[in-house]
Amino acid sequence: MESHAIMQRILDREFYRIEAALDKNFEYIDRLDREREDALARAQVRITSGGGDGGGSRHKKETSAGVYITGLTTYIACKQLETLCHRLGRVKRIKFYKDERGSLKPVENTLDEPSRSVVLRGILDEDPHEAPLSDEYLDVEDDLRLECSNFGTVLQVLIRPDSNDVVVEFEALDSAVACLRAMHGRWFGRQQIRASFDPTKPETNVDDPDLMLQAFLASV
Repeated sequence: MESHAIMQRILDREFYRIEAALDKNFEYIDRLDREREDALARAQVRITSGGGDGGGSRHKKETSAGVYITGLTTYIACKQLETLCHRLGRVKRIKFYKDERGSLKPVENTLDEPSRSVVLRGILDEDPHEAPLSDEYLDVEDDLRLECSNFGTVLQVLIRPDSNDVVVEFEALDSAVACLRAMHGRWFGRQQIRASFDPTKPETNVDDPDLMLQAFLASV
C-alpha cells in the first residue's frame, strides 16, 4: 500500500505541474484570440464606415463550443481525453475540476493494485456449473499457457469454475503488464476478452516507480 500511495503522489504532482503549464499556454492563446477579434472588429468598422461592399455583415451566429465531460477520475484518463480532443480540432482550453482538497472529482480516485496474476474474462462462455475438468477447459488452459508464455514465465493457468474466468499467474510483474496490454480487447471466437489484474493477489512490494506507472497505464 505504501508504494501505491507514493505512486499516487507522483502522479498528482505531475498533474499539477502540467496543468499549470497548460494554464500559461491557454492564457497566451486567449490573448492572441482577443487581439485577432479586435483587429477583425476594427476592420469591419472601417468597411462599414466606407460604405462596405453592399453585402452587409456576414457575422456568424455565436454558438457554444464547450463540452462538459464527467466520469474521469484519474490523471492519465484526463490526459488521454486531452490527446483525443486535440486530434479532433483546435482546443483552446481544458479545465479539470477539483474538489475542496485539490483532488480530481469525484473523490473516489484510486488506482488498481498491480498483480502478477491476470484475469481473462470472455474466454469461456460455457455454463460455469458444468464440470471444470471438461476437455474444453483443459484445451483452453494449454492454449493460454502457450500463448501467454510469449510475455514471460507462466507459473500456472487456472479456470475459476464459479465464473469461468481464466487466471494466468506469471513469475514477474512486468510479464503480467505485457499480458494485460496484449490480451485486453482481443477477440476469442465471437467474444471480446476483458483483461484485468487479479484483485485477490495484489503485488504490494514494488520498488520500481516506472514499473508501477506501466502497470497503471495498462489497467486504465
